[in-house]
Amino acid sequence: MLRVHSEALDFIERINRHHELDALENDFNGLINRNGFHTSIMTRLPVAGADVEPLVISNKWPAAWSDRYREQAYFADDPVSCWSLTRNRAFRWADAQSSRSDVRARQIEAESRDVGLVDGLGFPIRNAAHCQAVISLGTSERVDMSVGEIALLEIAANYFFLRGQEVMARPHRPRGKLTPREREILHWCGAGKSAWEIGEILSISEGTVKLHRKAAIRKLDASNTTHALTIAISLGELQP
Repeated sequence: MLRVHSEALDFIERINRHHELDALENDFNGLINRNGFHTSIMTRLPVAGADVEPLVISNKWPAAWSDRYREQAYFADDPVSCWSLTRNRAFRWADAQSSRSDVRARQIEAESRDVGLVDGLGFPIRNAAHCQAVISLGTSERVDMSVGEIALLEIAANYFFLRGQEVMARPHRPRGKLTPREREILHWCGAGKSAWEIGEILSISEGTVKLHRKAAIRKLDASNTTHALTIAISLGELQP
């Protein structure tokens, strides 16, 4: 308990020193790694039926699991994701998973175990009106922490989210001006469309969409699609 308390407070004390999302992510992941969690994700939450991928802020999941999760559209049926939308406080994955017994939920749980995600913690981030984001920590073992220890990590996670929002909102100088096609693809990403859906809309391949998206992210010095959207809007490349 004393170790978690000290490390969480130390993280909060130094959080304003980070002016780049990568450094902030590394610091937060160092904190959770030292406390038994080897992977994490921070994402805004989509409306029903929308693609969650463009809303992801920080993703340290195993790449294969991220791809599988997206391709199979697991978000709507994942008990952990469902609890993220409805809970006000931190929760254990195991508690969310035990609330569902349907085949789809059991499949998601089994596949996550296969990639080493046995249990974890979910931290819903709420404003006065609704749940706006979630930070989820994964581990290869059952979570065995006190209520106080979980609360300390929850506080650190909230600070991580808030600082991440501030960092992403800062003006950035792009490496190069976006092409019309890159702007077009970022626009549709902001509308919650997947790479496949954008390809259908623009009559280009999904692979081409991903290449243009990657180029836009690189030109804007962004860490992911959501970050690129924020920067593009701040620079006037896109309309909010």
